[in-house]
Amino acid sequence: MSDKTVELEVKIAFLEQSMNELSDVLYSQQQQIDLLKNDQHRMRTHLQSLDKDDQQGIDDQPPPHY
Repeated sequence: MSDKTVELEVKIAFLEQSMNELSDVLYSQQQQIDLLKNDQHRMRTHLQSLDKDDQQGIDDQPPPHY
């Protein structure tokens, strides 16, 4: 094979390796994003339930001057 062909094959091999590494990083980041979204949803739901509990507790209590 010519030197030019070997050089191109080496470059292609490095590009394929780089693409695979980037794909792995992207996959890992997407997993982290999904976990953070789930955490955010759970926290938002929990805060909303706490807010509802506080509002109900206020309605059930007599005013402070009684």
